[in-house]
Amino acid sequence: MCRVAILHPESSPAERPAFRTFGHVRVSPSRDQSAIAAFREATTSRPPSPAPPGTVKSPSFARPPVDPSPRPTLQGPTFVRLLARLTDAEAARAELVPADRLSEWIDWTRAVALSKVLDAPDPAPAQAGGPAVGDHAASIARARATLAEAIATAPELAAGQAHTPPGDAGPADSPADAAPDFAPLRQRCLTLQRAMQAATGRLRGDLREMLAQRSAQAARLAEVDAVMEGALSPREHALLGAVPTLLEAHFERLRAGAAEAGTPASSIWLDGFRRDMQGVLNAELDVRFQPVDALLAALRTP
Repeated sequence: MCRVAILHPESSPAERPAFRTFGHVRVSPSRDQSAIAAFREATTSRPPSPAPPGTVKSPSFARPPVDPSPRPTLQGPTFVRLLARLTDAEAARAELVPADRLSEWIDWTRAVALSKVLDAPDPAPAQAGGPAVGDHAASIARARATLAEAIATAPELAAGQAHTPPGDAGPADSPADAAPDFAPLRQRCLTLQRAMQAATGRLRGDLREMLAQRSAQAARLAEVDAVMEGALSPREHALLGAVPTLLEAHFERLRAGAAEAGTPASSIWLDGFRRDMQGVLNAELDVRFQPVDALLAALRTP
């Protein structure tokens, strides 16, 4: 219980102790501090007043928990985002800037070669000659269209080739319908990848020769691109070489899901996989042509 000090009306101010006021009651600070705390709690913590009779209490709906770390959106070229979607890969945060990432991909011997090219004096441009820039642009467009057509018309990627109409259903144990094999699709993927690599490598070399004839700065760019191609080719081959394996994993997941659902092997899932594979190959074609497009843009720069 709180002790309350009562003042005599005739007491002098010197005889009066210092007081603290809580509401309408003055309490002496010389008393037990626990009493003051109990008084403060009693005056501030009041139980809620009961609701009047007949009041309907509104129901409270619990909110679902909010995920503090939503799944990040994967950034990058269409090729990378397609592979991430088909393989259910999580978006990895880029912890290194591109310069630091390149330092992991280029060994010290190739780094020395690149440094020599960058530190060397400007090379003299070669003697002018050869086809014009417009001819190179047309050759690049034709090569790209040829590769895109090869992807679109690949026999293994034709939709509905293993699908049998209901009226002309063959034997139930047909090997083509019972267990589609990924081996032909893998071989087609490797063949198209080799064709893309050969075409882009040839075009890249032709553009470097053309750049070497323009100016000293263009010749320096051609030399740097040649060194960078040799330095990054092993890493590029290793990364792009994993595409057939990733596609095979996607193929097996779709086939297993169709088997669990009782869907025939030649049904929609197989055509869906062929479209996915064509999309990945077209996106890879865009990635492989990026250095070619960059050199062509440099060649067109006055």
